[in-house]
Amino acid sequence: MSEHVEAIHRAMERLSLPGSVRSATDGRSISNAAGLAIPGGESTTISKLIAANGLKKPIIQLARSGRPIIGTCAGLILLSRIVNGRDQSNNPGFPSVMDASVLRNAYGRQRESFETELELKLPSGTVRETGIFIRAPVIEKTWGGCKPIAWVDGKPVAALQNNILGTCFHPELSDSSQVYEFLLRRAIQSG
Repeated sequence: MSEHVEAIHRAMERLSLPGSVRSATDGRSISNAAGLAIPGGESTTISKLIAANGLKKPIIQLARSGRPIIGTCAGLILLSRIVNGRDQSNNPGFPSVMDASVLRNAYGRQRESFETELELKLPSGTVRETGIFIRAPVIEKTWGGCKPIAWVDGKPVAALQNNILGTCFHPELSDSSQVYEFLLRRAIQSG
């Protein structure tokens, strides 16, 4: 999570925005946040923490409010409706706010991790980003308002649904802060 905090700080500095960034581990902090980053890691562990701390409802409410949310790697898994062929909408640890179907660990184990240059087709324009893939999921399909915005070998690796961005890779580990700048601009617009 500290990598997301640092990346958001960099983006705030580049945009000359005041404010603070901190980890949110309770529903009240999430409800009051201007935006949210759900990190990578082990999706099963994170989903248990979400369920145990009653965070599903505040995350869903934040998504519905129009404030930006980014889910990277495991975060994307938790935001997706379908995971490994199963609907997670009723799972207390999965906010399931993206119309997407993902496969966990589709890019292999830790030793198959890789980096590649990507182009993200954001509404504000194309952003170049180094995609860092670590035991990454793959987006099988999207529907409704969820649209793929980046691909590797023809497979979607990032999707945007209104104010919610899900990535199979870790933008917080790259030197660029453009993805976070995009999200901060969204936070300003959502008021």
